[in-house]
Amino acid sequence: MATLANNHIMDYGPTGLHDTITALKENNVSYVGAGENIDKASQPLYYKVNNVTIAILSFYDNTIFPFDPTTQVQAATDSHPGYAPMDWDLIKKSIATARNNSDLVVVCFHYGVEYSLWHDESQEEVSRKSIDEGADLIIGNHPHVTQEIEMYKGKLIFYSLGNTVFYDLTAGSPNNILVEYKVTNGTAQAIIHPILVYNYAPHIMDDQSANVFLKSIKDKSNVNMTIENGLGIINIGKL
Repeated sequence: MATLANNHIMDYGPTGLHDTITALKENNVSYVGAGENIDKASQPLYYKVNNVTIAILSFYDNTIFPFDPTTQVQAATDSHPGYAPMDWDLIKKSIATARNNSDLVVVCFHYGVEYSLWHDESQEEVSRKSIDEGADLIIGNHPHVTQEIEMYKGKLIFYSLGNTVFYDLTAGSPNNILVEYKVTNGTAQAIIHPILVYNYAPHIMDDQSANVFLKSIKDKSNVNMTIENGLGIINIGKL
């Protein structure tokens, strides 16, 4: 699936968004975070895996660039296509819907300051409030670098995973992460896979480099992470 709430999804206006959605559908890729109106853009995407129903939401913080979001990168409205904006009332409503129809709620945010290794106050506020409302996992992107991992009320916040596939290798860092989230008999665990981006694509990092990189993330995070064989393991406990 693809999360579409981001600062480039409306670069080519409604036509570009329509073409993107059409291409995804033709290739059997689900999407969330954008649509023909605000209701479509903010509705959860549901998956059922081994009798666990997962809901995914996607929102973009359109205040992070100094442009007019009503004319240049337009959010969806009742009558206009676009992305789901990081508006708290909208987020709260969407989480409530997802919570009532799923076992696990994942909220993806496109937020934060580009190239900053640390999350900011606005990221922290909306992430924690989302967990307070019922989210089980927060996944962040946009800064192009990996930021801290926070455990808040027994739930994980990944403020930024960094890049996975990117055209400009001078932007951000080649060191980034993928997150594998496992639920077994109601008990959750996060497995962090460090990746190295080169030739515009992700590659699994060698164990020695991965262990060093994971330690740098652990040192600035508040999580109890076990580092072994190039992987970071965080035991979360019961959902």
